[in-house]
Amino acid sequence: MEKCEKSTQLISSDQITKEMISYDCDICTKSFFQKSDLLMHKRIHSGEKLYHCDICGKSFSQIIPLTGHKCIHTG
Repeated sequence: MEKCEKSTQLISSDQITKEMISYDCDICTKSFFQKSDLLMHKRIHSGEKLYHCDICGKSFSQIIPLTGHKCIHTG
């Protein structure tokens, strides 16, 4: 176990290694700590839009913008 310089908590070397791994987008300069975040980000570049508004049919590459969009229909 090592002591983190910014905290009084002890952290394991496995946690340190996991935090140092980054997943880099091969199209732009963005990096992510989780592979799932990189895969979701790459939809922006590919134009893949998996989420569709069931009211008007507008499509989104991520679910959060779809959730916000649906508010325009419900007021």
